[in-house]
Amino acid sequence: MKVRDIGEKLKHVGGAFISGFGPSLILGMFRGYLDETTVDMCCESILHNQSLWQGLTEDDWLYYAGIVKEYKIDEIKYEDIVKELTKNRIDLMGVIINTPGGEAWLQAQVQFVKSKLWP
Repeated sequence: MKVRDIGEKLKHVGGAFISGFGPSLILGMFRGYLDETTVDMCCESILHNQSLWQGLTEDDWLYYAGIVKEYKIDEIKYEDIVKELTKNRIDLMGVIINTPGGEAWLQAQVQFVKSKLWP
């Protein structure tokens, strides 16, 4: 077997292995970006219907979309984001739940991310 063939097989197996962790990669991206988000920032964003993703450039989105494509990640689910926030950012989840329009706002944030990662 040629070295190139071995490399291709390893790349395929590695991609398959990583793709099982794909949703975790996207959740990690979501969580990592929200690490700097305060309760006040979240509340203001909900009340003014603003995106928390304003700080990302089109180049940033292209980079993340490339990761999604490379690891064959095909979706992110709203329910997974809610679980992740409940687990790791209960403060933000509390604001989202207790602010009028908060849950619809979060759904819109998830849809926005989907539109950027899977154009």
